[in-house]
Amino acid sequence: MDFAYIVCVFMSAALFLPDCFGQDGNTVESEAVGFAIKIIPESESLSLNHKSNIVITCQSSVTDSSDQKPLLHWEINDTKITATGRPERITVESMADDQLRLRIENIQNGDEGIYRCVGTLGVRTDSRSIRIEVYESISISSDEVQVGIFGQTGQISCVAKASPWPLKVFKFANLTKIVNSEKYTIEEDQLVVRNLTFDDARDYLCDVTVVTRGENYPFTIKYQVVKIPVIEEDIIIDPINPKVGDDVTLTCKADGVPEPTYQFKKGGINLTDADSQQSGVLTITNLKQDDEGTIECEVSNQGGSNKRDIFLDVKVPPTIRSMPNVTEAVEGEQKQVTCFAEGDPAPTITWQKEGQAVYSNEDEDTDDDPELTDEPGDDQGVDGKKSSGKTMNFASIRPDHAGTYICTVVSYAGSASKTVVLEVKYKPHFETGYTETKFYGWKSHTSNLTCLASANEIATIQWYKTSDADVLGTSIQTREPYSLISPQEWPAHYLSSRSLMVTVNEDDSDVYGDYQCEAANSLGSSRR
Repeated sequence: MDFAYIVCVFMSAALFLPDCFGQDGNTVESEAVGFAIKIIPESESLSLNHKSNIVITCQSSVTDSSDQKPLLHWEINDTKITATGRPERITVESMADDQLRLRIENIQNGDEGIYRCVGTLGVRTDSRSIRIEVYESISISSDEVQVGIFGQTGQISCVAKASPWPLKVFKFANLTKIVNSEKYTIEEDQLVVRNLTFDDARDYLCDVTVVTRGENYPFTIKYQVVKIPVIEEDIIIDPINPKVGDDVTLTCKADGVPEPTYQFKKGGINLTDADSQQSGVLTITNLKQDDEGTIECEVSNQGGSNKRDIFLDVKVPPTIRSMPNVTEAVEGEQKQVTCFAEGDPAPTITWQKEGQAVYSNEDEDTDDDPELTDEPGDDQGVDGKKSSGKTMNFASIRPDHAGTYICTVVSYAGSASKTVVLEVKYKPHFETGYTETKFYGWKSHTSNLTCLASANEIATIQWYKTSDADVLGTSIQTREPYSLISPQEWPAHYLSSRSLMVTVNEDDSDVYGDYQCEAANSLGSSRR
């Protein structure tokens, strides 16, 4: 059996496939192709900031004239990266036959490691690696302006993050380091300041450093000391007893540092305008009944807030309910005249007759004047108004009860009055002040007998000649020796009059004697 010996001489194992020699000394050329891998940027390691982005390019180059290209892929910690697009943050992107990009977006802690680009062509493999380290720059989440409350313990916050973990030093603005003492205590993320005064309101420096990188962040904190506002006095209402239609002010005063702002509310509804927010004085114009209610004053500043409320009691001037201007009554009957009023507060009611107060005689055994009684309020009082009434009770109406009455209602919210005319219907009477009942006559003389009567309705008057035998008498007509004068009337005074003229002749002895006048209306008649 013949044997052929092949001797392979390996040269540049990284770039060339071996040349193989047969027994006869000729070179046997392999089908494998030489290539090399390069990573851009060309660095053994990269230190990348947290949340930054990076693109690393893997590029292959073939070392001979072959048109074949190696297959490229990226791997991290020996695990192949296959994602090619979002939402993945770590992806690969083919740019050409000989380029494959590694893209890392929004770099996070945990993304650090060894990233390797591997190329394969036939039986040949080549790779390059790059180490990625992730660090986090200094960031501070505390506020630049912070607030503490006067007299209390304050905390000046400085919450800093970085990787590696940073070192923090609290200082005054002049760079003097603050150390633990009775006044100050330094904790992990804050400086504690006890028994705050207004002198503690200043700038403080939180000096943050990552020593291994030399990164430094001097964070200035403007610290303010405030006094929580306190409403020391009750809210003042002016006028003290406001009524419907008034302009009223509510003054709320508070002590605080800085000066507090004010907010007025009623039933959760904000009543505050730009002026009252700064001054603490709320003005309500043309006050209405539905403005009544609890008004809340809230004062606030950066330190906190306080509240106080007051009840706004809107008074309603009294009014008199509708009642007739004229009311009629008949002599002898019972009559009630009531004046009902409403307001807030409930008004006091009085009656007057022609300027003189009407008093109740309920404690006296007399019926000269009406009896006054108070009437309780009823359910017609609305919008917070309170109603009441006062009644004049006439047990038996007389003519002298007629006249003009005035109902007056008074409260500290105002007053009102109503005039009522009581008109009494009565039969005629002769209590008029005219008292002549005896007349004289002589020969050839004419006597004037006058009858004056009071009545409502106005009375008609008739004359009679009476005797012992005829007490009713005979109606007199106009004929000798009598003459009846036309009646006269004064309706405004409920008076009527009629005169009888009697002429005495020589033989007229019959004209002497008794005469009667009769006054009559629909209610009755009277004689005199």
